[in-house]
This record gives sequence, structure tokens and C-alpha cells, in this order.
Amino acid sequence: MNRLSLFIDSLCCNKTEFELYLNQIKGINKSLINLDLEEAYIEYDESIISIKIIKLEVCLFLASIKRTPLIYGFNKYLSGGINSIILSGENICCEYCLISDIDSLLEEESISKIYYDLNGKNKCNTDIELEYCVGIISEEKLKEVIKKLTSL
Repeated sequence: MNRLSLFIDSLCCNKTEFELYLNQIKGINKSLINLDLEEAYIEYDESIISIKIIKLEVCLFLASIKRTPLIYGFNKYLSGGINSIILSGENICCEYCLISDIDSLLEEESISKIYYDLNGKNKCNTDIELEYCVGIISEEKLKEVIKKLTSL
């Protein structure tokens, strides 16, 4: 069983309807929506459904209620050999550039978690939490990811 949390900007919808929608998708075993935390927590079977398809289903549901979703963080709850670092967000030009990069890293197997406090007071000077799998990611790839997240 795999787990995934998606942090979605201004997540406002019918919680029960969203959970029912996700739970009917083949491969998703459980979903919990926390509107206060702007979090969609999903338990799924990766042999049946991929993170990419889950993301597309989340976006499809939210778009159907006239809401363009912005995923500003995720947690895949990976285990074994995870390192965590805090990156300075002081060079971020805008949160939308960062959100685009976070979204693109969701499918990167070596990245376990990225979290950015989108609702913080100073969005362009907020730290970024990054967790990665030591045994999977190369030093070059890690440097590339760090540069991508901090040089916007």
C-alpha cells in the first residue's frame, strides 16, 4: 500500500463528494480530505494506479467544479534512507514559478516530500522542505532539484 498527500491551494469543495469520487477510482483504497490543511490524503496500490493518474484525477474533479488546482506540496511517505533538508526560499521570484516546479517533481521517484507554506505571510521568502531518497537520487540530480527549487 502506498500513501500520498497532495497540498492544494484554496481547497474548497464538498469533502464527502471529493472522497467518494476518489474512492471509486480503481487502485485507490482510501482517501481523506482535510479542508483546513488543504490536504488530500490518498492510499493507493501503485501496481494499479500511478501518481500521475491520481494527480490527473484530482485535477479533473476540481476542474469540474470550476476550480483550477494548484498543488503546492506533496508527501509520498517513502521509507528507508530518507534525508531531509530545508531550502531557503529567499530567491523565489513568485510562488507560481515554485508551484510549477513542485508539480513537475511529483513524479520523480527519488523525491519523497516537498512542502512550501503557500499561505505564509511572505510567500517569496518562505523555506521549502525537501525529503529525498539517498539510495535512489544521484548527487547531480539532487543538485539539479535544489537549483530548480531555489533559483527561480
